[in-house]
Amino acid sequence: MSVPAAEFTFDAETHTYRLGGLELPSVTQVLREMGFVDDRYFNANARALGVHVHQCCALLASKSLDWSSVHSDALPRVKAFEKFVLETGFQVHQAETPMYSERLGLAGTADLIGTMSGCLCILDEKSGAAQAHHALQLGGYHSLAADFGGLYATRLYGLYLQPNGRYKMQEYKLTDSVFAFNTILNAHKLRSTYGVTHEQ
Repeated sequence: MSVPAAEFTFDAETHTYRLGGLELPSVTQVLREMGFVDDRYFNANARALGVHVHQCCALLASKSLDWSSVHSDALPRVKAFEKFVLETGFQVHQAETPMYSERLGLAGTADLIGTMSGCLCILDEKSGAAQAHHALQLGGYHSLAADFGGLYATRLYGLYLQPNGRYKMQEYKLTDSVFAFNTILNAHKLRSTYGVTHEQ
């Protein structure tokens, strides 16, 4: 039975998604629990900076950023995002919007969905270097965007915001990314079904 969208909730503090009271795993959670994300070297300061940069970029994309609210440590990366928008003409459709797929039993929040060079794109902003699992994340967000909002992106990009105020873009192959993530998601479901935990 379909669950009304009004019963979909996201708790930003705990980063928990629920649909009809049932907790849904996120894209990043699935990848982490299946061993594709190594977060041993992440720290609270880096996480806080990343969250702040994402928030500022979302506000900038919607033309509502108060520049005085941007922390000095985040400023070069937010400026890099501004440069990206000006140089590419990127037009945002959706920024930092929690999404879910009842079909997949999955949730997540893509950084940005919008148009660039006439194509619908999903962008994942990163403050560090490119890593292999970024393509997998984007593959998951592609499936969520299609199921949640009927948004069928044709391009997937990692947008790497640099501390020198510059940016780099890495395009990831859509079919490979979606196929790989769906394979991992199915394995995650099988592991849950047969009672195998991450610790084992």
